[in-house]
Amino acid sequence: GIDIWPETIAHAKKKSAQLGRHSMEFTLGNVYELDINLCMRYDRIYIGACASPRAEYLYELLEIDGILVAPYQTGYSQQMRKVVRQSEKKFKVEVLNSVHFASLLEPSASQPLPPPPTPQQAADGEGTVSRVARVEAYPALGLPGVPFTFALRQR
Repeated sequence: GIDIWPETIAHAKKKSAQLGRHSMEFTLGNVYELDINLCMRYDRIYIGACASPRAEYLYELLEIDGILVAPYQTGYSQQMRKVVRQSEKKFKVEVLNSVHFASLLEPSASQPLPPPPTPQQAADGEGTVSRVARVEAYPALGLPGVPFTFALRQR
């Protein structure tokens, strides 16, 4: 797990040890600073706070057939999404419900920000989003002006 609060990490370590889950790892950090280009991929991801619409690049952390469940900001509302990676380039995005979560804290930009991109995603009738269309709409992975500072790798 990743969290920005040391108290949450300490609590998670304590609870997992009580359950005998000694191989679980917890990292102090901000998911927006996670270098997804160097990270391992995951079968399951749950994000417990609302992600920015610019954070769809986190889909890249999924293995093929992996599932991400997370609230995402969409305009003035939030949606709980279930995202299944179908291939290297295709993701099936299903909106489960309207929700209201606290937002993920975005680090301050340390580099000048370009104007925000205009999403131009191509989706078929089943909610499948093309990675190519997403990459064109969001040319760089990550949040504008926020550098990646760490990566999680399989040991």
